[in-house]
Amino acid sequence: MHDITLATLLTRIVALFVILAVYGLVLSWAAARMGDPGPAEDGRMTFNPFAHLDILGAIAFLIFGMGWMRPFSVDPGTLRWNAAGLLLVLLCGFLSLLLLASIAILLLPWAATTFSYSGAPVVGGFLVVLARLAVGFALFNLVPLPPTTAGQFLFSVYPRLCAALDSRRTIVGLVMLALLATSFPGRALAPVNQDLLRFLSRGAPMVSTLR
Repeated sequence: MHDITLATLLTRIVALFVILAVYGLVLSWAAARMGDPGPAEDGRMTFNPFAHLDILGAIAFLIFGMGWMRPFSVDPGTLRWNAAGLLLVLLCGFLSLLLLASIAILLLPWAATTFSYSGAPVVGGFLVVLARLAVGFALFNLVPLPPTTAGQFLFSVYPRLCAALDSRRTIVGLVMLALLATSFPGRALAPVNQDLLRFLSRGAPMVSTLR
């Protein structure tokens, strides 16, 4: 059901590193701007994707095209506007990946004219995959179920529940992997993913593969 070639796997690995680098850094920056220095003190204010990498989240991403990053410690009590501040941090992460997808789409004509006859399809193909996966990652992490970012943020409002969840992180990740294996999350989010890609690619040339 999920046929993965070596080329697909390598493309997704590179895309995962780019997505984690952007998403993790922006979330940390947004949390710091809203008053919580915790993520920065935990070493998350970096473009280094390994600082944000979750093994089970990466496996999910490579197999199903949707995944999550390492748990992101944020204290709603330290944020401006508390719960509203938490939503703003989450929104910043979401918008950062939409921006990443937009940049990938805008680079398609550049890739077609800059690289060689054999290289252009490779680079262009990667940009298309990056745009698709960035939007998919952004949407999936709005689902308020751990271990997604929205799920982590929701549980962070309840410290005891959050601690219990963190102690069972592997089990939670395996449950989510099993859920993804049913293909239900992918099917449920696919129409929204496609609509967002159409919206982001409006007016951009050479993006028929996204539609």
